[in-house]
Amino acid sequence: QRRLERQLRLFTARRQDYGLVNGAAMLLHWPSMEVRALVGSADFFNADIMGQVDGTRARRSPGSTLKPFIYALGLDQGLIHPLTLLADTPRSFSGYDPENYDGSFRGPVSAGEALRASRNVPAIALAARLKQPGFYDFLSRAGVKFASGEDHYGLSLVLGGAEVSMRELAGLYAMLANKGIWRPLRVRQDDGHTETALPLLSPEASYVTLAMLEDGNPDRLVRSQGGTVLPLRLKTGTSNGFRDAWAAGIVGPYVLVVWLGNFDNKPNPLFVGGISAVPLFTQIARDLAMAEPLRDYQAEPAHGLNLERVEVCAATGDLDTSLCEDTAKTWFIPGVSPLASSGVFRPILIDRETGLRACLPQAGRTETRIWEFWPTDMAQMFARAGMPKPEPPPFAPECGPENMVTGEAPRIVQPKDGLTYKLSLSSRGHENMVFMAHADAGVKILHWFVNGRYLGKGTPGEAFLWQAVPGDIEVRVVDDAGRAGKKRVRVRADH
Repeated sequence: QRRLERQLRLFTARRQDYGLVNGAAMLLHWPSMEVRALVGSADFFNADIMGQVDGTRARRSPGSTLKPFIYALGLDQGLIHPLTLLADTPRSFSGYDPENYDGSFRGPVSAGEALRASRNVPAIALAARLKQPGFYDFLSRAGVKFASGEDHYGLSLVLGGAEVSMRELAGLYAMLANKGIWRPLRVRQDDGHTETALPLLSPEASYVTLAMLEDGNPDRLVRSQGGTVLPLRLKTGTSNGFRDAWAAGIVGPYVLVVWLGNFDNKPNPLFVGGISAVPLFTQIARDLAMAEPLRDYQAEPAHGLNLERVEVCAATGDLDTSLCEDTAKTWFIPGVSPLASSGVFRPILIDRETGLRACLPQAGRTETRIWEFWPTDMAQMFARAGMPKPEPPPFAPECGPENMVTGEAPRIVQPKDGLTYKLSLSSRGHENMVFMAHADAGVKILHWFVNGRYLGKGTPGEAFLWQAVPGDIEVRVVDDAGRAGKKRVRVRADH
């Protein structure tokens, strides 16, 4: 208790000229669920910072500190393993268009990298795919008391759209260390010991999630008394408007959570998890490590866990490594982790004389090559990064259409799902609606239809304009290989 009080007091004292004057911290011994230290503010006796408010009880936006639990659920539901390829590209979710903290997109990223770098779009897309339980139901069962129902928050829950307390957050991280079993906190020694123990995650998903939080950064290592070196497995959080800076994670047998902010909700550009909360978290962790010998309980999986280290394609996370040059090892839960291929690496036949794609092998004339088939939105990201991916050669003229139908159907990104489009009366029937779709590598032409009527053709990733009319419409797009995607949209006159 004294160590946490001192570290928080010193940390805020050194930064008071920058307006960083208050915070809270909590240390939980996860094997026993006993709260070993609880600091509600930087100075209990300072009325200027409302020092007698208990920040560990205050309900605040957690920023991105809840993201590890989305990935844990994704692991348990067979949606990902740590190297599964996720898309960090502009996406719309029923009219919700999330952005990343830095305002940019990285294109294809592994699940582990998306979590460590706190990319918003991959986390939201993964949360949208969760089934039984969804993210809201999972958090509710894990002790989070929501002020409103699930529909009120929607996918904003992923980015800190609902308030949680530091105590609830500590309980969630303790669950990861406790092999997926949630138990209530014991704040006082004379608290009645409860036998409540809810298995909400598998031991395998819990272990792998903590492993995904390790980033190999030497600044996130602490040397314990006795010489043991422990990685700090932590996640940062920053609330919208720079009102809350968080860091939460595991340090040996402890869960440590720190928060920096103001009880009057005044923002400060320093209230960023990675800028302010991580240095405080690290200082406290080093102080703890010097004070007692700490053991790294997460260094290896517990005996009997259904986990394997498998080799996958480094670029895509595919289990079939025969198609890629670079491979990497990742954790895999047999019988649970996904087996499906990303479809990026595909063998194609090339005619050596013409350089075109052949449809039938011919001895001495054709050869098999492995080609990278990136969807157009991903290919655009590579091109912007100065790493353009060459498109596959066109098919030879003798190839019939039936031989060209491989790969993914086009994906409509405009119009967006879940929205009703309204036409202004002043447009007098001359208002244009934007259609856009991304397609498989090699697709040159997209054909657009509304309610079965042909509108015209365009190219992948570029806007196609339709002179809109009110009604319930089915938008259909067909690529030059005959693959189709469709979307239903409501268009109304704005009265």
